[in-house]
Amino acid sequence: MQKAPKLSLNNAMIIWFLNEYKYGSINRFDLFLKFREFFLSKKIGNQQISIHGNTDLELAFKRFTHNYLVEEPFMNAYAPHATGYGYFVKNNSKLTPIELIIPLFPYAYLTHLSAMRHYSITDRIPKQIQIELPSRTQWKSKIIEVVDQINVSIDEKEIILKYLPRYPKNNDVYFKKKILVSSTKSPKPYINLDNGVRVIEIGNLFVEMVNNPKECGGIEHVMDIFKEYGLPFKKKIYKAALESSLISQARIGLIFEQILGQSDPEIVKMKNRNRDLRGSSRVFIAGEDFSNIVNVEWCLSLNHSCVEPYGIEFNSMG
Repeated sequence: MQKAPKLSLNNAMIIWFLNEYKYGSINRFDLFLKFREFFLSKKIGNQQISIHGNTDLELAFKRFTHNYLVEEPFMNAYAPHATGYGYFVKNNSKLTPIELIIPLFPYAYLTHLSAMRHYSITDRIPKQIQIELPSRTQWKSKIIEVVDQINVSIDEKEIILKYLPRYPKNNDVYFKKKILVSSTKSPKPYINLDNGVRVIEIGNLFVEMVNNPKECGGIEHVMDIFKEYGLPFKKKIYKAALESSLISQARIGLIFEQILGQSDPEIVKMKNRNRDLRGSSRVFIAGEDFSNIVNVEWCLSLNHSCVEPYGIEFNSMG
């Protein structure tokens, strides 16, 4: 029986990317890890891969990304760099910009108005794609943890780390869409979708909406969404709030108790945690001036007209 001819490493990579890789785009880090896997194993599935005996891994990858992929009709390479292009995309992809952007940035997830749009709780269309991810230091540490799980020598690890994906920047343009980047030391829980998109968990999204209303269509829009969708998601919102800051709990608790008329045990717990707290930062809308219209039960300054009816004028707080 005649043996099947060996595949070239470049062709093996193209077959994998077009037929086995689930998403429409890939960053250089993920591409290099797969290239390295094929380079060392010399096979894809049950088929052998042909590699010249003295071929250097980095040189082979550079040739693959700088020369071979540039002429490959099924892929596009973007963002040239000293260690190769930054990311790669399947040609003729009918995927949305969000479906192409999120796989490029590990641990990034949709947030604010972009996430609200995903959950179909707003009719507003964000001008930018809003993503959040761990701070640059945390993000790099998490990726290094992935590398540490690979059984490699110190020298091999140094090679892999050359290909770390890029940390996104505000107003960078990908696939004709600008991205708005939020960096946080406290990343929120997110869900992974089958198309590679990650999106903040909906309970945490509601907490973000009340903490950052400006990024979510404004406080009046946020309050409308709470009134329309808050009750169906209240258990998830309570859970997220109880795991968040005390001021977040006060804002969520006031909305559900005073505005939506709820009296659940979770609200009692949030109220007890906020009892007798004082301070100029205890405002309903963060970053806005303190108001002497307060809700005494929640020890909260109601510094916007949409919530003033739920407080009284009180000059001794703070």
